[in-house]
Amino acid sequence: DEALVRLPERPVVYEAIVTDSMTFDKQTLTLHYYLSVKGPADTTAIANSEIKEDMIKALRGTTSVRPYKEAGYNFMYTFHSTKHPGKKLFETTITKNDYKQ
Repeated sequence: DEALVRLPERPVVYEAIVTDSMTFDKQTLTLHYYLSVKGPADTTAIANSEIKEDMIKALRGTTSVRPYKEAGYNFMYTFHSTKHPGKKLFETTITKNDYKQ
């Protein structure tokens, strides 16, 4: 599967992100996506990029999750390294306050 959020501004990075799985926390209304990063993007520098802002912009325009956004769900993303299994590169949560602005 490809990542839920495709961001054309930095295609080299985002083509290297693969969705591994997703969970849902009913208590917090959070969809949690677990992603693997491969290739040149497989670095902790991903945490220092503008990825969260790019993800918020993309989430605002994504119609496939509209019912979840309308219900006020949170979207959590955890990026893991492919080259160093088990290593977390970056984690962020996007809340309704982020994507409804």
